Amino acid sequence: MGLTTIDATSIPPDGRLNSPASLAFFVGNPPQQMQIFTGTVAIALKSRRKVEHETVRIVLGSGTSHAKACSKVDLASITNSDSEFIFAVDTNTAEIDAVTGIITLVTVSAR
Repeated sequence: MGLTTIDATSIPPDGRLNSPASLAFFVGNPPQQMQIFTGTVAIALKSRRKVEHETVRIVLGSGTSHAKACSKVDLASITNSDSEFIFAVDTNTAEIDAVTGIITLVTVSAR
């Protein structure tokens, strides 16, 4: 299983992260901050004619002391029957570091 880490807060920006954006606003009573992160990640994957898994960690960098998180990855799969190529997202989670409050999106894909 491979591991790729992309830091969305790096300067200069990581070239594999395209059009990153975020939105923060308050909801509810008492007010709580909601944060939405969006963007596209492009990574190079090599197939060895067998199913392998790749973990991609995207450090979103929003520090918070009290957080709940959910995540959604929109791409389900890409297939090509001519070359027997398959790329699919298996799982995705949002992790929050207990010490720093940094949010990281973790996606595991199969290829």
